[in-house]
Amino acid sequence: MKEMTILIADEPVTNSYVTSLIEEYKKQGIKIICGSRNFFHTNFVPDVLHIQWPEKVYNTYPFSALPEKEKAERIEERLKWFKQNNAVIVHTIHNIKPHIPSQPDFEKEIFRMVISYSDLLVHHCSKSIEMLKKNYPEAESKINILNHHPDYLIDFREVKRTDARNKLKLDKKDFIILNFGNQKKYKNEDFIESVFKELPIKEKYLLTAGDFIYAGYKGFDSFKIKLRNKLREKINYRNRKYFYKKISPNDLPFFFSGADIIFLGHSKGLNSGILPLAATFAKPVVFPDVGCFKEQMAGWVFEAYASGDKKSAVQGILNIYNEIKTNKEKNFDNSMWLEKNSWKIHVKKVLDQVEKLRTRNKSLKKVNKIEEIN
Repeated sequence: MKEMTILIADEPVTNSYVTSLIEEYKKQGIKIICGSRNFFHTNFVPDVLHIQWPEKVYNTYPFSALPEKEKAERIEERLKWFKQNNAVIVHTIHNIKPHIPSQPDFEKEIFRMVISYSDLLVHHCSKSIEMLKKNYPEAESKINILNHHPDYLIDFREVKRTDARNKLKLDKKDFIILNFGNQKKYKNEDFIESVFKELPIKEKYLLTAGDFIYAGYKGFDSFKIKLRNKLREKINYRNRKYFYKKISPNDLPFFFSGADIIFLGHSKGLNSGILPLAATFAKPVVFPDVGCFKEQMAGWVFEAYASGDKKSAVQGILNIYNEIKTNKEKNFDNSMWLEKNSWKIHVKKVLDQVEKLRTRNKSLKKVNKIEEIN
């Protein structure tokens, strides 16, 4: 493959998905430039502009302080600039709209704009392609490829179960159910709690870890939840523990290594990084059947339940609990899942399509020049 430069319109420190993507691009001989600010200010023309989350582009300060109309104009001006300079624009579809919309009309317009200027749309499941085309007709004329969410080996560190539990001050005999990640309204922490209460498991233990995001809560409701969370962190519960804070990459392996099962309670969603994290750490997972979730976990150990259905969620956890208890020495082998969902495969699929687009663009450029001469 010829030498190529890619601008990733995101900062690698914000998400280890982006860091993994950058590292694999580099392994495959690609020169990388990063940053949403470079999206707005660079005069260097990359071969490829790769956008992950449009909201991270327009939420960068001081750009985020501009009026909506000016923000939209500036974003379109830059997309046009990259396009006019023959950069291939790639957009990975992580979500159809921001997880917590604050300016729905403006945000949908920016998503539409990015899709409209993109050449290649990368999806983590076939349902994502279907949903995007339904919400944004502009996607119909684009190249849409299926490219599953890869691993999180970048965050993996082997930690013994006993060492992890000692570190977190957890009982080695408990059956630990982990609710991990930013606690957002749509992730249904209350539903997770209600399912946990219904579980007929004597040694059950709920471990909640991740920053609590208060967006979507207002006034007295927000005050009550903040107070509740402070109390939860201080009280020494017999079968629950709460870490309402951002979990550092260094601490992440302790939470996953110490858990028996990972449980998600989402009411909606397209993709979740928690699912490939669970598979990377060889932990079985129970989740709602929404978005890409089932397809993301194909080939791994999981139970899916109807979103919001407490009975089927309880049964899903019990199914895996019984499987583990039947074979106390059971270790789930994730080698096949890791091989199938490697970053090497993921990036190669993107680059193969990019190379085809670059070749097509060069051919079109030659045709246009000939037509101009004639």
